[in-house]
Parts: sequence; structure tokens; C-alpha cells
Amino acid sequence: MDGRHHRDDSTDNHPTSGPTTSRTTIAATRWAGAATGLTGALIAILTFPTALLKIAGTVVCVVIGAATLLAARDRDRPSAGLLALLAGASVATFALVIVLGSQGAPAPASTAGPTPAATTTSAPGTPRSTPAGPSSRPNTISLTDLRPVRNDATENLWTTGPMRLRNVSHDHALAATGAWCGSVRVEFALDGKYDRFSAVIGISDESAETKPLDFFVLADGRPAADFPATGRTPRLVEVPVAGVTRLVLGLEPPDGDVSSCPGPERVGGWADPLLTPAG
Repeated sequence: MDGRHHRDDSTDNHPTSGPTTSRTTIAATRWAGAATGLTGALIAILTFPTALLKIAGTVVCVVIGAATLLAARDRDRPSAGLLALLAGASVATFALVIVLGSQGAPAPASTAGPTPAATTTSAPGTPRSTPAGPSSRPNTISLTDLRPVRNDATENLWTTGPMRLRNVSHDHALAATGAWCGSVRVEFALDGKYDRFSAVIGISDESAETKPLDFFVLADGRPAADFPATGRTPRLVEVPVAGVTRLVLGLEPPDGDVSSCPGPERVGGWADPLLTPAG
């Protein structure tokens, strides 16, 4: 009896040893959790483009970081497999936050070289639009360098200068105010000297009202292109203007728009309006 009791006591005092996790592994896991929970959350707050994404990114980082830190408590000695899984999840989350943050951060206007033609015409005078592209191209001139022949001057509706579209700065733009009250137009004399017109269109970041507007182009008095319901997401548009003597850019409220007039200012812009000379 005494011997049996002695063996039981010995077992209680000296439990069978199993695989343990090294302090180095625990420390590395803690660092991964801290980086995800603190640094990852900070990156999400500073760089994600919308409030909803900022909140979601912060919550995900904090939850995963906290779970990793709790699992890596030295006194618990969790299994190496569990720590490796949590550390991997933390590192993956941290890397994803960095990638998403770099894409959502405001980017300066590009000064890259030319890109291939971005539009085709499925029907005469109606080009297809694509996302915004480079702010300048070689062998082009800015439409803002030409003097308008008609500008609704009595109401001073059109102005030139820099503009921001979806956090991207454009040094040259034609901006129209008052378009939510009715159609506004500005006219230029091209005298048949150009082959193509391009611009990045959208509602300015400085606009008090962000509802969309209809953008349109007239060539010698005839419809050349129509870009309806264009909002804050910029669109790169291109219009063939070979042989055109008069070019009209216009904006107007979409059909069914119920905005009051006068009301909050809605600024539509033609940023980087470029003309490609003929020949």
C-alpha cells in the first residue's frame, strides 16, 4: 500500500513531459500580434479611403492581434502549431492592410508617358469611356490654353484652374458651376486643326453636392459624345474631332434630377482637357 501511494505521489510531482514551445517562438508570435493589432490598425486609419473601411480594417487588425497576443502567453505554453497558425494569420493580415492602404492612399497626378488609345466608337460620335489615365501626353495642347468664343460670361459659370477628382490632383481643368440648375456650355474654335479631344471628367472633390451630372460634347453644333450620370468616379473620355471647327463642352442635370435651384453647389469638371493636333 505504501509503495503504491509512493508511486502515485511521484507521478503527481513529476508529470510526464510533452512537447513544449520555445520562448523564442512565443516572443516572435507576440511581436506579430502587436504589429498587426497596433501598426496595422494605424495604417488602416490613416490610409483607407472611406470611414467604413477604416473601421473594418481597424477592428480586424485589433481582433487578430489581440487573439495572437492572448494565445502567446508564456505561462500557457500553447502548442507550436497553434502559434504558427496565429502568427501566420497576423502577418498575412498586416501585409494585406499595407497593400490595401497603399492603393487607397491619395496618389499624385501621374506624369507618365502616353498610353494606347483608350476609346473606340461603337456608333458615330459616341465613344466608350475608360478609367482616368495620365494627366499629360506629348504633342498635345491643353484646351485651357485656348480662349473660349462663348462662355456664358454673364453668369461666369466656367472657370479654369487646378481640380481634384477622387483624391487625384489635376493642374489644368475646366470647371462649371450652376449645371444643376440647367444646361451650361463653353465653346472653343478648333478651326479643323486637331484630331482628338480627351479629358478626365467627374464631380470635383470640392463640390458641396456630389450628385452626378450629364456631360456632353458638341462638334460643329452636332452631338459628338454623351456621358450621362457621371459622378465622383473619374472617367477618361476621348472624342474624335478631325475637321471640327467649333467644339462645345456642356453639363446638365440628369433626367429626373430633383435638386433645388439655387442649392448646394455641384461642380463638374473636365480635367486635363487635351487636344491632339492633326497630322
